[in-house]
Amino acid sequence: MDYRQAGTTAALAYAKEARYGRGLAGPSTRSGVPFRAQAITVFVATLLLATLLGVAPARAAQQGAAGAALETWVERMNTATDDELRAYVSSSFAESFLQQVPLDQMMAVHAQLRAATPLEIEEIETDRGSAIVALLGTSSGTRLRAQLSVSGNPPLIDGLLLQPAESPDAVPPAPLEWETIDELAAAIIEESGLPGVAIARAEPGSTPTVGVAGVRAMGGTDLIAPDDLFHIGSLTKSMTATALAALVEEGLLRWDATLGELLPDVDMNPAFADIELAQVVRHLGRIPQHQTLDDEQFGRYNALPGTATEQRGAYVAEVLAMEPLEAGYHYSNAGYSVAAYVGELASGRSWQQLVREEVFEPLGLTSCGFGWPATADRPDEPRGHFGAGATRRVQGLDEYPLGAFMAPAGNVHCSAADLARYGLAHLAGLNGEDGFLRAATIQELHRLEPDGAPYAAGWGIDPESGQHRHNGSAGTFFAYLTIDPQAGMVVAFLANGGIAEGGTASRRAADAVLQRAAQAP
Repeated sequence: MDYRQAGTTAALAYAKEARYGRGLAGPSTRSGVPFRAQAITVFVATLLLATLLGVAPARAAQQGAAGAALETWVERMNTATDDELRAYVSSSFAESFLQQVPLDQMMAVHAQLRAATPLEIEEIETDRGSAIVALLGTSSGTRLRAQLSVSGNPPLIDGLLLQPAESPDAVPPAPLEWETIDELAAAIIEESGLPGVAIARAEPGSTPTVGVAGVRAMGGTDLIAPDDLFHIGSLTKSMTATALAALVEEGLLRWDATLGELLPDVDMNPAFADIELAQVVRHLGRIPQHQTLDDEQFGRYNALPGTATEQRGAYVAEVLAMEPLEAGYHYSNAGYSVAAYVGELASGRSWQQLVREEVFEPLGLTSCGFGWPATADRPDEPRGHFGAGATRRVQGLDEYPLGAFMAPAGNVHCSAADLARYGLAHLAGLNGEDGFLRAATIQELHRLEPDGAPYAAGWGIDPESGQHRHNGSAGTFFAYLTIDPQAGMVVAFLANGGIAEGGTASRRAADAVLQRAAQAP
């Protein structure tokens, strides 16, 4: 997997409206020119699908098998009927792939991509027999970089990744024109079409500077205010890991404790018993990803009985009874529910209490809380939006409940200033300063495993810039937090629109702020 493109890991684009677990964004380590082809931005601006290992290591597949599989996939995309394409996907993708991305979701993604057909293989960049990297042309003129790998005999597709590829004549987007952060937010709104945006920049020892633009809800007149609340999706993961780190400092947990030790009463698959907590928060725990959930699963998990902790316990027991994934990095929403439940049992406090008492209160993050920003009791906050462009609509106050089962993976809201303050607390630890946690504790949270993915405990780390980043979206908001240790700066981006436009807009905003800071005398 090209982790520089991991801006929205497994935030799959669906023909139906994105729902949590179907579109929960992940670690962001991408920088550079954004993808601009509007026809399929929703589809390819997100990471597509499952288990591809970037340029995959040699496998036991026959020479050229990946190339033949890619040719067949392109041909079926171009010519097969819907029923024929479904039969092809069912028989040609490995079972391990379809366990992570079920057939119905695969077909929804394929249906959206078919809007760009006919596809054409323009150039082969790398062909290692069992793995191939090629450039594809589309009907809109957009180019895609396709990475496909196969395994087994007969060879089956076990990895497929599509990413935007610059056309030879591509023109980089013009620099944004702005002087103040408010002007930057307005420029982002004009360029992206997002309903509302809040951007905060902060440096150690200073109060965050916040800029806002746009409206709280499409069609409304209430403007975004600097202290408005936004849903932060998977940025919640780093807060969950941070709360667990506090328990480690208190001696209630150990990072090297195994799930077998920590959850002795859970009847888990024996393969999970030796997985360490540190591996779980780094997505190395082989835990099913649950990046995609169908309506039946989503409804059933949301309806689990009992307290929030009891609901998570039931969910964790079901997840850990499943078959583990192959060893390696697999971004897992379910893994963070497992980690949070471990913390609940170790501390005797709910996950919400842990995050509030170990993170929000010590840092003075008074705006941060749980659930959607706008509720029946708190209607004057930004509303999320489903879809993008002409299909965008306002999220209802009681629509799309996020259950306790996966809240630790992505159900916190914050203001832009408080999100920046949270980033500053981590920056201080990275700089060796003790604070609400010891510097060594923060540094452990940002530690990468040797020879592993550039993902620490709730943070993606860009190997080129050294920036520590993560983004988050449950489909109707978008959040992005960048810590730049070299620049000594934190940038927080929040929008009340989803992945389709938020991914590019957030990177544009963060890059603009950091580039301006680098140019300052």
